[in-house]
Amino acid sequence: MQTFLRRCLLFIALLACSAAAFAQTCALPGLSGPITLGAGTTYINSYHGGIGSTGANATVINVSSATGQRSNTRQLLAGDMILVMQMQDSTNGGNAGLHEYAQIASITGTAITLTKPLVNSYNQLMNTTNVRSWQVIWVPQYSALTVTGTAGANSYTVFTPTGVATGGVLAMDVAGSLTLNGTATASGMGFRGAFGLSGSGIVTGGTATTANVPYSTSTTLSTINGGQKGEGTMGTPPRVFAGTVFPFSYTVLLNQGYALGAGGQASIGNAGGGSNDGNPADVGSSNSYNAGGGGGGGYSLGGRGGNSWNDGTSTNAVLNQNTNTNVGNVAGGQGGNGQASVATRLVMGGGGGAGAANNGSVANGLTAWPPTNAATDNGATGPITSSGASGGGVVLIRAGSVAGTGRVLAAGYKAYNKWPLGDTDSGGGGGGGGSIFFVATTGNGAGMTLDASGGNGGFSNYFQHGPGGGGGGGYIETTLTGAATNVAGGPNGTEACCGVGAPGNGSGISSGSPKAWNALAGTAGAVDTSPGTPTGLGGGGGACLPIIAVTKSTSTPNVTSTGATARYSINLSNTGGGASNVFILDAALPPGWTYSTTPPTTYTYNPAPGGAVAPNADAAGAENVSATVLGPFPINTLVQGNSITAVTLRANGAAPAVIPTNGTATVTLGSFYLPSQGSITVSFAVTIPNAATVGTYHNPAGVIFLDATRTTTVARMVSPLTDVSANRAAIAYSANTAYASGGTANVAGSNYSGLAGGPGTEDVTLQPDFSVTKSINTPTFTLGATGLRYIIALRNAGRPIDNQVYINTQATSQSATAIIGTPVISDTMPTGMTITALNNNDPVDWTCTPNATSTTFTCSVGNGAFPMTAASNVVTVTATITVSSSACPSPQPNTVSVTTTTLGDVTPANNTATFSTPIDCRVNLTVSKVNSVTTVMAGSTTSYTITFANLGPATADGALALDTPSAGLSCTVSNCAQSGTGVCPVPGLWPDLLGGGLTLTSFPTGATLTFSLSCTVTATGS
Repeated sequence: MQTFLRRCLLFIALLACSAAAFAQTCALPGLSGPITLGAGTTYINSYHGGIGSTGANATVINVSSATGQRSNTRQLLAGDMILVMQMQDSTNGGNAGLHEYAQIASITGTAITLTKPLVNSYNQLMNTTNVRSWQVIWVPQYSALTVTGTAGANSYTVFTPTGVATGGVLAMDVAGSLTLNGTATASGMGFRGAFGLSGSGIVTGGTATTANVPYSTSTTLSTINGGQKGEGTMGTPPRVFAGTVFPFSYTVLLNQGYALGAGGQASIGNAGGGSNDGNPADVGSSNSYNAGGGGGGGYSLGGRGGNSWNDGTSTNAVLNQNTNTNVGNVAGGQGGNGQASVATRLVMGGGGGAGAANNGSVANGLTAWPPTNAATDNGATGPITSSGASGGGVVLIRAGSVAGTGRVLAAGYKAYNKWPLGDTDSGGGGGGGGSIFFVATTGNGAGMTLDASGGNGGFSNYFQHGPGGGGGGGYIETTLTGAATNVAGGPNGTEACCGVGAPGNGSGISSGSPKAWNALAGTAGAVDTSPGTPTGLGGGGGACLPIIAVTKSTSTPNVTSTGATARYSINLSNTGGGASNVFILDAALPPGWTYSTTPPTTYTYNPAPGGAVAPNADAAGAENVSATVLGPFPINTLVQGNSITAVTLRANGAAPAVIPTNGTATVTLGSFYLPSQGSITVSFAVTIPNAATVGTYHNPAGVIFLDATRTTTVARMVSPLTDVSANRAAIAYSANTAYASGGTANVAGSNYSGLAGGPGTEDVTLQPDFSVTKSINTPTFTLGATGLRYIIALRNAGRPIDNQVYINTQATSQSATAIIGTPVISDTMPTGMTITALNNNDPVDWTCTPNATSTTFTCSVGNGAFPMTAASNVVTVTATITVSSSACPSPQPNTVSVTTTTLGDVTPANNTATFSTPIDCRVNLTVSKVNSVTTVMAGSTTSYTITFANLGPATADGALALDTPSAGLSCTVSNCAQSGTGVCPVPGLWPDLLGGGLTLTSFPTGATLTFSLSCTVTATGS
């Protein structure tokens, strides 16, 4: 058989929380794999007695043994689903049957740590006045189950001297299909009947209706008077009948739970009352007035036991042969009380009370149990035939789909008949019907039988000796509206068993035998076809199949450079039942993108993982190897074709066994155990090739896990139907998007779509990186020079840019123009500069246009410019300019920029370039002064011509012209002549030339001003 590995999560963070804070969660459906139970009886559950008291909200419970204490000795393991159940409670009978499902997170010795706190409290105590017991029951979680034989429960048993109790319950959980053509039974496995004893004692002061009588511990039993009460929710008598010749003796724990005595006709809890001697205080009667035992209670009241013998003295024996008057004392045991059951509290049927016997000369003998024939020999002799019968146990079945014609039984057993064995007296009470909880996602159970009826009361063999009361009918809670159900109360027995000719019958006809002799049938139980929800973990079919949602995100939504990696996080969140052999898949990385081990892949679990792992083997036939502590890990296995091959168990917190190698194009990580209400996040890096073009890339993610409803041991993997192939390559994560069985067709949950129209949390955008530079063609711009040029170079500094087609690249399908918008180069000339020519080296794809004043220009690209190669020049623009003197002073800063209208550039800093243009703003001023004569006479006049010139290159506006005549001359400015670009000052200012200086307000390059001076010679001498 294929072996699967499993782990479960230790919910450390949950242990301190109140149970009220938890929604219903699940264990690990399908854990026990597909099983067929063939001929014979298989005990599928293991039972573990609870120790001490465990309060609500407890997360640690203690059991007497981690190994099964009955027929199934399977050891409890981490990850197991268990049923915690209070069986008896003498302090509060209403707690008996209280139960809840739980999951083991870890187990150390006999201490069990649970994955979530308990909702209920559970108590264990056994002494002479109290009986409180609870147990832990391992519940197999089948993926599919076929029953052609019998799945049975062990009988309920209280063990001495510890007083722990186990058994009485059959529980199973089937995620997929349950095909029941055999029997699932806990019939007669509930509370046990009282053992029939023969004695000749008396009860001093006792009456036929004494309620409670202390019971003798004598080994000779010679002091016995009347019969014992049965076992039930509130007590266990000293000697119980469990289908053996010798009683199960509790003399060490005498009258446990029966503080007032285990004898007497009163019922306590759902146990049938014991019979009284009709005249218990009469020494002469020697316990010979025998009455019948009461039937055990089920959901409803058990029947009363028949009256005692009247010594044949009734004067109305014939007339009142079938009435309850004047026909002996009403000494029969009272029927056990009914116990209301619901989905959260399911009670076993009470044991029948014993009938009284004193003619015990025939030794106890047993050849068949339980009895089968209501009118003939039932396989027993001696006082044992006055024993009460055991009640039905509890059956809990939760399944996906159900089909078949089988039976589910929790009926009370019949008590023994007497005929033709004779020599004993009254009959015992029938066992009360137990409880059945049977729900399925699909299937109405047509052809099936569900039986929780009460057992028949025993027949007495003598006329006018009390027969047993019938057991009360039990309880059935089910979705199977098409199944035949039986919760009838068991019929009472009759006296003088089988009419004329029966030994001891005497005047059978004249006495009206056989007749009830005041014995009553049990009352009918109840069937509820609107089941409630059990406490604790959910289970069965659609209620607990995994619901895994896959989400994906990135911490690198914008990638700015080459040689880069993207970082992805894939999260699996499970709101359904636990999932095993879980694999995370990324089947379609974009072309050329590869898994990277740098930085390392990380694993985050919620709740956090537990401790170390130590493997243990399951019971024979199970498919799993488990651990004493469950972490979230790795059920470390490999999926190979359609098989799972076991590999090494790994410590919690370690990486999974299956990880991709560095540089691979697909990502598979696993396997993991993903508990109910748990999640795992795996973060990993992907290397992006430099050749990947600018655009927005999509990346899917998926999950596969072991089919919890598989019908064979082949490792059938499934994936959620939603988005199972939502990726570029249309690769389906699994061929199976429907469960193999169980009636829940499609796998719930969702994979993560990597389609362009899918979610965008994982989108990685590779952004463009344009850069621009600016230079001039000469070291300096000189005013008035020609051929001065600005040279602007646009460069694709980043990744290549091209049209995207999703099916090829996994990026959103777009034209390159749509991806980046329209790159635009723009430039505004500095003051004093004018564009005289504008051209570029790619006039086909680029268009450059100056404005009306030729002081700015823009260049834009057409579609033909793509593809743009990575790290290459795109276009060079040359602007030829003239520089006027208004460009001075120098330098003049000039900025060019490139912008895109759609996709942001990753490096905005290099999208502009500023060049501080050096301009030669110096001036070359000249002045000359001439006189036409070489000598002058005192008193005469002479003329001077002064010429000021601005030879450039810069304007000299504001220059100061000054001429200071020498001593002996008295001059005036007579004229100003201008040439070139010169402008003479107004005449009123001319005298300033000879004074403080004449300001030349406008003196541009090429300007010449010529001033004429007329001077009188005032000096004397030679």
